[in-house]
Amino acid sequence: MTTVGNVRGQVDSGDRGSAALATVVGCVALALGLLIMSMVVVYVLAVHRARHVADLTALAAAEQAVARVDDQTSCETAADVAERNGARQSSCEIIRAGVDVVAVSSVDVEFRLLGPVGPNTVASTSYAGTGP
Repeated sequence: MTTVGNVRGQVDSGDRGSAALATVVGCVALALGLLIMSMVVVYVLAVHRARHVADLTALAAAEQAVARVDDQTSCETAADVAERNGARQSSCEIIRAGVDVVAVSSVDVEFRLLGPVGPNTVASTSYAGTGP
């Protein structure tokens, strides 16, 4: 079998374009990896935000309840705190047991992973008060 040289006198190995294809495949894989990592980061940040807002709303409701404000007003205060922090309060409950007060607050935080895909929500529940 005879090998034919190209214009520069080099031997033609038949691998034309394989380096370019490997580069394109590598770039696509890298882009997909970065996209997946950014989606994970967005989700984790939304979970942390939901936890923090739930803590804030439970503390606000418990503070009002300990001050002997009625339960409805305590939960309205918690809902206002959730709204000011970009969340929506999904439930609020004040539990009174003698002198102990426990406020239970749940919030939903919306986030978007891929622009028009979604919206997605993360929920979190938190407890605060003087009870055990």
